[in-house]
Amino acid sequence: MAGTTSSGSTPVPFSEPPYLCGLPSPYYTPELRKWQKACRDFISEHLTPHAFDWEREETVPSHVFETFSKHRMLIPSLPSPLPAKQLKEAGIHDILGVVKVEDFTSFHNLIYSDELLRSGLTGPSGSLTTGMAFGVPPVIKFGNKQLQDRFLPDAFSGKTRFCIAITEPDAGSDVANIRTTAVKSADGKKYIINGTKKWITNGFWADYGSMAVRTGGPGAAGLSMIVVPLKNYPGVDMRRLKVSGQISAGTTYIELDDVEVPVENLIGEEGMGMRYVDMKPPLAHVH
Repeated sequence: MAGTTSSGSTPVPFSEPPYLCGLPSPYYTPELRKWQKACRDFISEHLTPHAFDWEREETVPSHVFETFSKHRMLIPSLPSPLPAKQLKEAGIHDILGVVKVEDFTSFHNLIYSDELLRSGLTGPSGSLTTGMAFGVPPVIKFGNKQLQDRFLPDAFSGKTRFCIAITEPDAGSDVANIRTTAVKSADGKKYIINGTKKWITNGFWADYGSMAVRTGGPGAAGLSMIVVPLKNYPGVDMRRLKVSGQISAGTTYIELDDVEVPVENLIGEEGMGMRYVDMKPPLAHVH
């Protein structure tokens, strides 16, 4: 990696965003520049110098996730605006002491994403942020209060990890043809889930997955989303898949065999899963 100037930017031509090269911008305010410096300082210490080694080793050490969680540096991977109310209830009021959660914008997210990818690799950063960026937002946006109260505080703090589990061996982009089924038990208290999920980034380390399942008939109208326990949970088998380009991000194959999940884990309403998938947050960063 090229050396840096006194301002923290690299001297390599075109390697920095124009606003860091002295070009005027109506968008990047002094507050955003302060955020950019804080992000670069943190990520340059805890991620960028080690990214190539971790990609070669095919995993990012667990202490890195713990460090990012401790300093609330997974929260910026959520789409803006941040869920300020829920974050404050969980005791999170700002990030790095620089930006208040209620003031976080898409520009803060853009800067964060740029800094995460300065190594040129997507795997190491994706191993940290994909679950927060895509697995947690369905609970924020569509979950009822009891679901949010049960899962969000620990997810925000990094005590638990999420993934998004939609793709299957026979239904990748063709979400309407998902085959994984969730059938209610005779007493109506549980869903019994059977099926497979494939190409699930971060799945191997996830405690929970926001999972698309079939609770009804064929097609899009039969889909729902459920928070499914994964790690060390009865009936769940997970194995890593080696992929080119981001092997350290923990791409996973998940098999579900009569997995029992409380009906209270339903995200939103039955039959609304396709709409929830369509309305999932925009890509927070490349992963």
